[in-house]
Amino acid sequence: MNVYKFIGLVFLLIGMYGMVRTAINFLVLPKYPTAGVLSFDVFGSNPNVEFAQKETDCFYPRAFYDDAGTTRDPNENELTQVIREQDHCVANIDETRANTKVNDISVSAFFLTLGAGVLMAVAQPLARKQKPAS
Repeated sequence: MNVYKFIGLVFLLIGMYGMVRTAINFLVLPKYPTAGVLSFDVFGSNPNVEFAQKETDCFYPRAFYDDAGTTRDPNENELTQVIREQDHCVANIDETRANTKVNDISVSAFFLTLGAGVLMAVAQPLARKQKPAS
């Protein structure tokens, strides 16, 4: 039973940690981060653990070259394309922020519920054992 209490307590603490960090991200930071609060990367499949995208990543200098290989100013179509790509990049980052926000809330709530459930399941048989026989 002590192992289950420990596991339940660990899940409960992870959920509480996630909720506190999520609340801090909501209240303190100007924009919600793109990297999740509980970003476990066991198999190396989560790129946001090592690299969290931000809007400044969308605005990098671009060079345009003529046929001779020298740099030139962009024409109207190229300038429109650059602006469209930057807007698309910023929109993707905003979508990632929204998805991360929902994921942080749901994962933290899951761990809170799981920890409370395990602790209640362990406490239930103990309460029955301590109840006096009638």
